[in-house]
Amino acid sequence: MKRTSPFRQIGFAFFLFLALIILIGNAASALINYTMPEIMNEGWFTWVFHYGITYLICFPVFILLMRKVPDTYQEITLPEARKISIPKFLVITLCSYGIMQMLNIGGNLIITFIQLLLRIKVSNPLEQIISASSVWINILMVVIVAPVMEEYIFRGLLYKKLIGYGPKVYILLSSLLFMFFHINVYQMLYAFCLGLVFAGLTAYTGTIKYSLAMHMLINFIGSGISVIVLAYGGETGLIVFSVIVLLLTLVGFTTTVVLISMNLNKVRFGYDQILPIPNMKRVFLNSGIIILTVFYILLLLLTHAAPFFSSAETDPVYQMDTMLSAEPSEEPVKSETFHIEQSGTYFLDLSIQENMDTVIKLELLNQSGEVIWYTQAGGLTQQTELELIRGEYTFMVFCVESPDESIVKKEVKIQLDQRK
Repeated sequence: MKRTSPFRQIGFAFFLFLALIILIGNAASALINYTMPEIMNEGWFTWVFHYGITYLICFPVFILLMRKVPDTYQEITLPEARKISIPKFLVITLCSYGIMQMLNIGGNLIITFIQLLLRIKVSNPLEQIISASSVWINILMVVIVAPVMEEYIFRGLLYKKLIGYGPKVYILLSSLLFMFFHINVYQMLYAFCLGLVFAGLTAYTGTIKYSLAMHMLINFIGSGISVIVLAYGGETGLIVFSVIVLLLTLVGFTTTVVLISMNLNKVRFGYDQILPIPNMKRVFLNSGIIILTVFYILLLLLTHAAPFFSSAETDPVYQMDTMLSAEPSEEPVKSETFHIEQSGTYFLDLSIQENMDTVIKLELLNQSGEVIWYTQAGGLTQQTELELIRGEYTFMVFCVESPDESIVKKEVKIQLDQRK
């Protein structure tokens, strides 16, 4: 009896995993926006909504699908477990961070060029979610929950399924899937690169504890410290942190180049006995991986380039309501400017006083004129938490739907207060 390709099975499992997240997310978003739309503006709810659907609903289905893929780690002789010293661990972390930042800069330059060339706006859903959430919720989700779950899937579960075919197959395929899991064009380059490092650590040591620790540390430096500095550090703290990030990036990247030039990057994993594979094309050029790749590309286009999926306070994949809504007016019907003297968390109270049929789009611009947050709202009162640094901010109100645009100026009230 011909054995089913495990690579095709894994591809289909991940495709169904992502498809379920999108379908259930869209359905849940439409229902919540219809019944209690005000909660969609809450930063904490964004994370609960996203991770609840991903890990509490769709993840168990994914595990059931992956059970059909045979474990291979028991079919070969694994090398003895190895440890990594703290100095070596820190050097690897520094190099990974440096490469990640360089790829992030390069990716941003490419995306900027594409935006100018095609005259489109490519949103960054991760930045939108973080900007709409509180500091400690962001740290909990980005530094703890995300690394734990992702390491279990990509370095734990996939290790058992793929390592029998050798570290090369495991590292490359798990890194590709890790990139697909981050449906964010801004993250795709460095997600793949970090996936190579994390999977390499797991293949070398036989445990996920090193990749988990490094994942948490890099996320903390990249997203945890930054949100703390933005909230409490003020302009001076932001400048100091920016200089430190620049130095870490340059030192990490330079160290990586030096190690590669000295051939110190060559690692012997010690997997002398592996299961046979006819050729590497079977790993990547099969129906499961191909369908997953096409689906991933479509998601990137929808979540970043399609205007009806670009909402600021929640993951764009879930914003079905914006797809169904009308286009806002070209010119703002109202604007209000606020001077923020102290960085921190601010409560935005947005109220539409009388007319329940009025729907508006609200944009928040920084002092450079860049849109850093926006939402579409209707009904009575909505509250949102915003993390703002010292400076001048302008709220621009656009009319989406109203019996009379002239009354929007009277109806819409904006209040911004710092959290005590």
